[in-house]
Amino acid sequence: PFLYRQGQRELLKFNTNKDSSGLNFSRFWIDKLSRPSHHYAVDNCKTSGVLKLKLISQISIVLSMLSPNQILYEDNHLLVVNKPADVVTQGANPDQLSLGHLAKQYIKTKHNKPGNVYLGIVSRLDKLTTGVIVLARTSKAAARLTQAFQKRDVKKTYQALIEKTNIPNQKTLTDFVRKNDPSRKMEICNKNASDAQNAVLHFQLQEHYESVSLLKINLETGRKHQIRLQLSHFGCPILGDRKYGSAIKFTKGIALHSASLAFTHPTTKEELTFHAPIPSEWNTWMI
Repeated sequence: PFLYRQGQRELLKFNTNKDSSGLNFSRFWIDKLSRPSHHYAVDNCKTSGVLKLKLISQISIVLSMLSPNQILYEDNHLLVVNKPADVVTQGANPDQLSLGHLAKQYIKTKHNKPGNVYLGIVSRLDKLTTGVIVLARTSKAAARLTQAFQKRDVKKTYQALIEKTNIPNQKTLTDFVRKNDPSRKMEICNKNASDAQNAVLHFQLQEHYESVSLLKINLETGRKHQIRLQLSHFGCPILGDRKYGSAIKFTKGIALHSASLAFTHPTTKEELTFHAPIPSEWNTWMI
């Protein structure tokens, strides 16, 4: 393969053959390139057995994002990460850059592991959400953590910024929600509606700032987009969350952060609690 420039784009070009045609090129070559700090994606042009990988500089998702200060904890069974915004937890397709793939890259590089690396996704954060998330490094840990999440033995605390408004110091929100597939989002519905699921959260007002308010949120249920939907329905959408009614542009992702995560270690049975600091982008609002 060789890297060359075409207008404003940089392209990695190489010939394919029957032995390599089944490879996932965008993920395979991201391991091999001399410039691993960029995200490469397969270009749609394919002529004469030549594939091109397009360097997507504007995305600026770099492998080095999983730097030591983003690793909150690591042992032989667990990897706890402070997830950045604009990265999916697990890709919907093999070519999509994800936290799972970046975490595997981190493990392979740090521990010099050849071949495939096992990493179990036991919970997810939305692409636009930041904060603490646990990944399993063994199948035993994955099975036990999955069970703990299903039984709600894991305690999660979130923080969110909303536009400054007159809200109670604390409140419980109870709704019924369901998927709205045509609009690709969740919606509030009647409890007797088809596919209705109950959704319960508790929020506490932590601080008022000049133009925004900081909330602390605890979930009783774990529905898709639950916090985003319920806060929007209550009249205070999360900053930057245009899908659920915010008119404010946020720098990266939305102002929803997984602040802490507490669970029992799947093998040692030690009680663990992890905290992820608020993203620096929030500081411009918290004045």
